[in-house]
Amino acid sequence: MKWPHSTTILLFNVYRYRILISVVMLLLLSKGYGQGINANDRTELLLLYHQQTPAIKLSLSNWNSDSFPWEGVDVNPAGRVVALSLPYKKLSGVLPNFNLPYLEVLQLSFNQLTGAIPSFDLPQLKTLSLFNNYFNGSIPHLNTPILEKLQLSGNNLSGNIPQFGFSKLTVLFYQPIN
Repeated sequence: MKWPHSTTILLFNVYRYRILISVVMLLLLSKGYGQGINANDRTELLLLYHQQTPAIKLSLSNWNSDSFPWEGVDVNPAGRVVALSLPYKKLSGVLPNFNLPYLEVLQLSFNQLTGAIPSFDLPQLKTLSLFNNYFNGSIPHLNTPILEKLQLSGNNLSGNIPQFGFSKLTVLFYQPIN
């Protein structure tokens, strides 16, 4: 059977675009896009994981593997962590001073985290939600220039909120115990 000329051209173009898409996908995967979590970010997250009890580790079992996605973790196309959201997980221990430069959301409310809140240097952070834990001490200086939401109530914090730039802040929940 002989194909009409326009059908042949159409089939050729479809085939050509399929090859182009396949090549682009291979290039992206070879650059590390879509492969999971960036190695440095993975190391940072494991600081929190290794403090947990065996029961909590079991509920986050995929965190100790190379498979992705990890529960409560969102990454951008380059594999950099942009959100860590693990409320109500009974996480315990001291919150690490994460070095996650692309983190936009840190939501660890309703857990059992203790100690002082770290002096975060998270320039992309927009939401810091740590309410209803067991944090104590005062609120440290935070390098979070575009922070929009700060939720710290329900902890054992004392003192005032430090004077630092909150030009983007639209939500604030803080109730000191003193």
